[in-house]
Amino acid sequence: MNQVSGINILVGDDHHVIFQGIVAMLSHDDHSEQPDYADSIDAITSRLADTHYDLLILDLNLAGTNSLEYVPSFMDLAPDLKIIIFSSYNNKKLLEKAQALNVNGYLLKSTDEETFRAAIRTVMQGGVYFDIENVDGFEQESDLHRFNHVVELSAREKELASLIISGNNEQELAELLFISKNTVRTHKKNIFRKLNVSGTFGLIKYIQANSEVF
Repeated sequence: MNQVSGINILVGDDHHVIFQGIVAMLSHDDHSEQPDYADSIDAITSRLADTHYDLLILDLNLAGTNSLEYVPSFMDLAPDLKIIIFSSYNNKKLLEKAQALNVNGYLLKSTDEETFRAAIRTVMQGGVYFDIENVDGFEQESDLHRFNHVVELSAREKELASLIISGNNEQELAELLFISKNTVRTHKKNIFRKLNVSGTFGLIKYIQANSEVF
């Protein structure tokens, strides 16, 4: 069976371009349903509460939040829901954590269309699809290290970090975010501490080096 048909799919990812890519990969099947999109944990929860979905394609890092922590609540909302993790994190420890939560699959975002569609077919037929052969890092910790640091940032801290690297000074940051300069300084200290960087230049280098996870 080559088609992915009659499946109600929800894509949970905070980058709309990923959703567009998934839609494109499924577009060759005339019988497939148009996937729905949610860009946050709250949006996923709301969608699952209101609509029946057969499959959730889930990013690991949603706006700085570790989505694995919410898998049990997603399953409580929709007991028959299948979940495939679709992530750029090429790390075996994250894959094993996903397996421990009884998700149905784990794919890298570098996956080709044929593999992607095969994974969906396998999962929807009651199987599991963990692309272990493509997952490096049995000893590698770099992806896990970056992931753990980024998800520690709050939504406000991530917003502030983006504004900092855009060249805004403390007064401008305070005005843009409607907070005091002292609060700006506190947030900056927390960001630098959590990411283990020194100053604005260090933050810029960190985000440039880790754009795929930030």
